[in-house]
Amino acid sequence: MTMNGNEYSGPSTRLPAGQTHPGTVAPDHRDAAGVASPAANTRVTAITGIVLGLIPLLSPIGLVLSLVALRGYRKVQARPTLAVVGIIVNSMVLVGSVVFFFLLPGNLPAGG
Repeated sequence: MTMNGNEYSGPSTRLPAGQTHPGTVAPDHRDAAGVASPAANTRVTAITGIVLGLIPLLSPIGLVLSLVALRGYRKVQARPTLAVVGIIVNSMVLVGSVVFFFLLPGNLPAGG
């Protein structure tokens, strides 16, 4: 008996694009009803925190979002890599901004 790939072979059977087997999670972290999973929402929060961390004035907001994402990752027991990257980036930008704006001699107000 020759198989041409169209036979049913169990759960690994390919479905049309956008469809998943019942009870499975799609690659974009949505369930069968199309609702985003907590991991997907946490990932968006972590990426937003990283992006905001690249802008010095928005770095404190990015740090808070990264901390929220870290808590979300731990809640769903996922690896918090993006949240940790966001915390590091935001902390470095925040410290760099403070040094640049307040501690450099040219930026200090003239004392009298």
